[in-house]
Amino acid sequence: MRIRFRAALAIATALWCMTTYAGMAADADWLAEKRTPPQIIQTVNPEYPPEARAEGTEGTTVLRVFINKAGEAGQVEIANSSGDATLDEAARAAVLRWRFKPAMINGMPEGMWVHIPVAFRLVDPEPEADAEAAPAAGKM
Repeated sequence: MRIRFRAALAIATALWCMTTYAGMAADADWLAEKRTPPQIIQTVNPEYPPEARAEGTEGTTVLRVFINKAGEAGQVEIANSSGDATLDEAARAAVLRWRFKPAMINGMPEGMWVHIPVAFRLVDPEPEADAEAAPAAGKM
């Protein structure tokens, strides 16, 4: 009875090892796949919310975006807030209108999650040069 149990245990162990190693081999095949990440084709600049602009609010929103097989932003979630809800929503609305080349796995389009940062920075207009204060080039 004991010999049969050990033999059965040895067979079960051998089968488990074969399936485990077969799974590892499948994982190795997965690693050998030719993969390319999604690429941005067309962007739309986010509109700076007027209230955020008036308050001088700046920030960067990091979005978690699912790029579907058609190259569209299928789902857009806020991964890291800018600290201002209006900036976050403006970033989200803009990225929903972007177009992408989808991720490719062995030449076939695949959906994939990516992180996209959207920065909001206020830029002051160039100060006008004072013609009287600036000496002409080459003159002293």
